[in-house]
Order: sequence, then structure tokens, then C-alpha cells
Amino acid sequence: MSIERCEATGSDRSPQNHCQILPDFSDTRTLSGPDGKHVTRAAEAVHNGFMHFDDPYSKNQCTPQEKDTTSQLEILKLETQILQLELQLLRIERELLQNDQPGGKSNPPTDSGPKPPIDSGPKPPVDSGPKPPTDNHSPKMIIPAYFPPGYKHQPEWEKILTKAPEGSIIITNNGNGPGQYDKNVDSVVNRAVEKGLKPVGYVAVHAAHKPIEDVKAEIDKWYKNNPGIKGIFLDESAANISGSGGYSHDPKVEAYYKAIGDYVHAKGGMVVMNGAGAPNQDLMNSIDVQTTWETKYKWYHNLKGDQAGYKQNGPEAWQSDYSTDRFAAIVTGVTEADLAAAEKLARDRGNGYIWVSNDTYTDLPEYFDKEVALF
Repeated sequence: MSIERCEATGSDRSPQNHCQILPDFSDTRTLSGPDGKHVTRAAEAVHNGFMHFDDPYSKNQCTPQEKDTTSQLEILKLETQILQLELQLLRIERELLQNDQPGGKSNPPTDSGPKPPIDSGPKPPVDSGPKPPTDNHSPKMIIPAYFPPGYKHQPEWEKILTKAPEGSIIITNNGNGPGQYDKNVDSVVNRAVEKGLKPVGYVAVHAAHKPIEDVKAEIDKWYKNNPGIKGIFLDESAANISGSGGYSHDPKVEAYYKAIGDYVHAKGGMVVMNGAGAPNQDLMNSIDVQTTWETKYKWYHNLKGDQAGYKQNGPEAWQSDYSTDRFAAIVTGVTEADLAAAEKLARDRGNGYIWVSNDTYTDLPEYFDKEVALF
């Protein structure tokens, strides 16, 4: 049984009305005709009153209302088909997205096995500031070259420039300070840098009694006259004017040296402080090298416990946290026979910069070549 839709313009329902046959809507409900036969029809169409059956029992007529309702059904069918297409597109898009994910069909994992660690080796130490690594470096010299270059002392400067171990500190003194510009001083400073040495300018601070502005002025003069200078040597830095007492632990004195250290560091230089005693840990972030001794070997050799402010029967316990190149010893009054023993004692006491000499700073010791051979 099929369903007909009237396409005629009149209301008379007849074979010439050209009613178009529509597809069955799969409604299986039945209706009994006059002859007792059951016919199948679309219940929804009968309910709306705009469709009929092409059987002899149907006498309904096709009206304009029926045609409008039929058009609406066709529109609904088209919209349903569009929705179905859109759903299908959404499914396709979802599958494409899933395939693009790691492990998907278009992006399979490159390696299903366990991943090795990126770096299983030891990590380098993180730089946390001025504190150096604990590795001890090979000892170098710290040479108090208090004699001016040129004239009779030029041969001694030539020995320093050609024989001192690379990395050694050369204390340059031009009249107990920067003095006036001297081309000979500037020349040896530049040559020392070329040789891998560290020339530092001499500045006396008189146990922190020299006004800090005067100290800064001398530092500025060193850098103006000798731009190649690698830092500053702060002499007379012990707690007392007499040079005794070792490093002061007075907070005001510590602040004085910290300010000077920061001033030199801002210029890119290193700071060597000659407190000549047990070093002060509170200054380690501001001072690069602290001297732990500057006097006679006969006293240095016989030290026991805390003597005259020097705890140098061995290094301070905390010194092991720092590299030996943060500490220096200047041992005087040493004969050639005691040269090796004095150098070894200074090394054993945790000093990375060492100077062993006779009683004078006005020239090099006669055994300088033998001393160089110990490094």
C-alpha cells in the first residue's frame, strides 16, 4: 500500500489530480475498509489529514493545507539528512584528532622501551657566589716586589716576569702606594699580565684607621695609572697598628673591609688582605685572599696552639670548606738550608700562595731560582 500526495490545484480528488506517491513512513498500524479488508497506512499522515491511500476506500481530497504540510515534511527530512552528515563529519574529526595524539595511528611512539636518563653523570657545582670550590690548587707564589722596576732592580723584575709560576700574585709597590705615574711600573704590570701573573697594587690601611675615602682614592689612582692592574693588596690590615692581633672581628672593622672589597670587585679586581693571622671567615665573601702569616720562620716553625693571635699549628677547621688559593703565607728570616722545610710547612697549613725569603723586601732572595723550583 502506498501513500499519495495531491499536487492538483483543485479540491476534487480523482486520478487526473496527479497525486504523487510518497514513500511509506514504516507505520504498521492498520485500518479496516467497508469490505472488511485491512490496509496499511502511515498513521501520522492520516492524523494530520493531508495524505490518502491509493485504494478504493479513500475519498479524501488534497487541500492547500495538505500541500504546505507536505513541504514542511520535506524540509524536515532535508534538515535531518544535514544533521546526520554533520554528525558523521564530527566523528571523522574526532578520529583524526585521536590519531594525531602520541601513540595514535598517525603518530605512533618511536620507542616503546624504557627511556635512558638524559644525563646520568655527576652534576657540576652550582656557582653560589664568591665562595670557591673546595678543590685545592697547585700552590703559587705571592711576591712582595717592593723595589721599583728599572735601573738596578730591573734584573730582579726580569726574573719575576720570566720565572714566577703562572698565576702567582705580584705585589706592586710604587712608594708605599700608587705614587705618581711611572712608565716602568706600568710596563711591568702589563708584562706580568701577559705572562699570566696577577699584579696587585699596594695600599696601606693602618689597621682600618685610614679613612675609607682615602683608601678608595688610592685604589682609583692605581687603576688610573695602571689600567692593567689585577687587584689591590691591603697591607697593615691586622687588628692593631703594631701589626699584631691578627684579623679583627669587630663588626665595624669588618664592615670597613667589606666596603673596600666590594669597591675593588666593582672594578673587576681581586682583593688580597694582609691581616697576618688566623683568617676571618666573616670576610670570605668580600676578600679573595687572606694572609695567615707574615713574620719570622723561627716563630712560625715553633707555633703551638693560639700564640699571639696566630692559630697556625694547623688551619682553622672551616678553611677546609674553601680552596687553598684563598689563603697566603709570607715567611721571612729563612735561610737557604730551611727553604724547602719552610715552603712545605706553609703548604701543609693550607696556604695556596706562599713566599719564603730572607729578612728584606727590597730585593729578591739569592735563592730565588731554587725557590721557584719548589712550585
